[in-house]
Formats: sequence, C-alpha cells, structure tokens
Amino acid sequence: WNVLGAVLMFTLSADLKGWHWRMIAGKGGPRKVKSENFREIELGKPYWMKTRVETLPSGISRYSAKVWDYDLPEPEAWDDFIERADEPNPWGSLLLCPHNTDVKFGNVEIIPLPGSN
Repeated sequence: WNVLGAVLMFTLSADLKGWHWRMIAGKGGPRKVKSENFREIELGKPYWMKTRVETLPSGISRYSAKVWDYDLPEPEAWDDFIERADEPNPWGSLLLCPHNTDVKFGNVEIIPLPGSN
C-alpha cells in the first residue's frame, strides 16, 4: 500500500459553466465529494491555481486549494481544504492530469512552505 495523503480535483460542471473542488483524503480519510464553494468559469480564459499541504502544530495535515482570475491578485483565503490527522505526510508530490479536457498548463512551481524541511 502506498501512502496517499489526499486528492484535490478541480471538477467542471456538465454544462462547462462552473466548477467545484472535489477532495478525497487517502485510505480511511475524510471525503468532501463536492466543495461548498461553487463558482462560474469562463472557458478559454486563463486562471491561476494553487494547492498546498502543510502540517499544523497539532500534527494534522491540511490540504488546501484555490483558483482565481489570471488578471487579479492572489486572494488571501483558500477556496476549500481537507484535513487528516491519522497519517501526517512530511513530503509528497503533485500530479496535473487533465481528463476529457483541452487545457494548457503554464510554468509549474514547487515551493517549500516557510519552516518546512
């Protein structure tokens, strides 16, 4: 069994006019089948996407995600998050995997959070 912290999926609506986060923690972790934050999206328009995982002082791993318009400054708040206490992950990886979509990814940056090892 391979450790899987969480899966954060950016999911388009069937009419391609909206999106929500679908978040699933690894084996035995919590599930958010659909985020509470539903937003409209304009096809063909560029957006920023940011995800992170951080270990909180309590030892809980928090997986967070946000999306915002390319022309706007980054919002301080995260769109949604999922937490799991049963299996803290001090390291990990990221996979960008479009499914049944035609998307373009710009430069991808992996930046350690302040204070991380």
